[in-house]
Amino acid sequence: MNEQPELVREILSDQIIFPERQMRRDIDREELHVLAESIKEKGLISPITVRPVGDKYELVAGQRRLRACGIAGIIRIPCIVRELSDSEALAIMAAENIERADVDIIDESNFIKLVMSETHASVQEMADRLNRGKQYVLDRLQIAEMPDYVQAFLKTGQLKMGVALTLAEIEPEEKRRVWIGMAIDGNISVRQAEHWVYQHKLGLLPDATPSDASEFDAPPGASNIVMFECAIDGKKYPARACRSVFIYEENMPFLEVLRAELYRASPPSESEHEGIGISG
Repeated sequence: MNEQPELVREILSDQIIFPERQMRRDIDREELHVLAESIKEKGLISPITVRPVGDKYELVAGQRRLRACGIAGIIRIPCIVRELSDSEALAIMAAENIERADVDIIDESNFIKLVMSETHASVQEMADRLNRGKQYVLDRLQIAEMPDYVQAFLKTGQLKMGVALTLAEIEPEEKRRVWIGMAIDGNISVRQAEHWVYQHKLGLLPDATPSDASEFDAPPGASNIVMFECAIDGKKYPARACRSVFIYEENMPFLEVLRAELYRASPPSESEHEGIGISG
């Protein structure tokens, strides 16, 4: 049996309120004005969805369209009115916004966490609501739990989501923080991040320490210049000035001989700035 189509009603704009909890915090103003011009010319093609709340109507889906109508001076808004519980409204808001290509990954992740917390939905139930796979939901939940500085990098696009999820395996947090800084500085790929994690699991990922000066453009307090200890002279140098080489484990004694010879021939001076990070 086919469902009857939902009726569209015109509701005065001052009777429509925005929900306190919204996924999208930032909407491009230029994009809104372009949409407003389109609405002026063609009208609102797709009605927004609202639900009755007291003597008003709360927006459920169509935040951009409603804001654009305001810019366009439209006061009678075509609406579909639905009786929805708080949890049903939250689920619809999440599903609608995730379909947009420009949705902010942090807003999306935090909103999915909120919806699941308030509706007590399982990962599979949330994935079904969003028409996504379970891993999609699990990744967003992991992002929602990441430290503020990592979320800040993701929000600005300085850190790729796949890289952040991969490097989350590096522990402890102090070491992970340094390598996230390295990832941003080098704009690394997920494959490179996976290699770092592989080295970490083998105990081969070099330890590093942050210095006092900022090396890359990052949110305040996020990270500092990464310093590696050179395997040749034992001094610490900026990571940018270091190079990695791979040495077969049975050849490691030759490295010690080389270091001794270099020290005897020409002890390194404080002015030297080129270091070598050795990975066995």
